[in-house]
Amino acid sequence: MGMDTVTAARILKGQLQGLPGEEHELAFERLPYTALSKVYNTNQQVPDSAGTATALLSGVKTLAGVIGVGPDVVRGDCGTVKGNELATLLDIAEQQGLATGLVSTTTSGDSSLSCSAGSTAASSSGSGSGSGTNRSSAAFGSSSTSLMPKCSKKRSVVR
Repeated sequence: MGMDTVTAARILKGQLQGLPGEEHELAFERLPYTALSKVYNTNQQVPDSAGTATALLSGVKTLAGVIGVGPDVVRGDCGTVKGNELATLLDIAEQQGLATGLVSTTTSGDSSLSCSAGSTAASSSGSGSGSGTNRSSAAFGSSSTSLMPKCSKKRSVVR
């Protein structure tokens, strides 16, 4: 949530309790740390889920419509993937000997989930929004693997 959304939620919650909303405090605002993030892709101001989920899991901002690779790839050009793959939090945890897993309320083809399962220079969505990405469907053993870009790296996931 952005600052405006948090402010609106704080005011509404306080007012619903019959209090002045501005002075109210949301439960998560009492936590000891707060972090803010700038949400955009390196090639456009309005972000898509593929690039933003990649940034969230790898710490590197990247292009709209790419998954698990840095901003130096050319979207749709599989030849630019090698050397641009990004390590995710899951990769780092596994290198440390920790077990990892994926839990989601979305379909396995969603770009936000896909970023935790592998990398590719092109989601199957032509708009860059990430909808329709089938990269992680292959990683999850779905029958839609024919739609997965050939330059994809995928994580083995046991169901």
